[in-house]
Amino acid sequence: MNPGSREISAYSVSRFADGRVFIGLTFQDGTCHTLPAQSAADAMLMLDILRQEKPVYFDGYGTLFSGLEPVGESEAAPGDS
Repeated sequence: MNPGSREISAYSVSRFADGRVFIGLTFQDGTCHTLPAQSAADAMLMLDILRQEKPVYFDGYGTLFSGLEPVGESEAAPGDS
């Protein structure tokens, strides 16, 4: 795990009229951090990680990352094909 890593418990997204996108992160200890997206594609990638992966962490270097998963693990719910 990276130095200063904290598990994310919730998130929100804001898009302003001028096109700027910010993702609000809430950590398990109740503290928050606002993460600016550098582009629309960057925002979509971060949102995909937040929606699809668990657990998700944010570290002191500004990195958003998922926990380790076995190779080939499917994220599909039981019964999905």
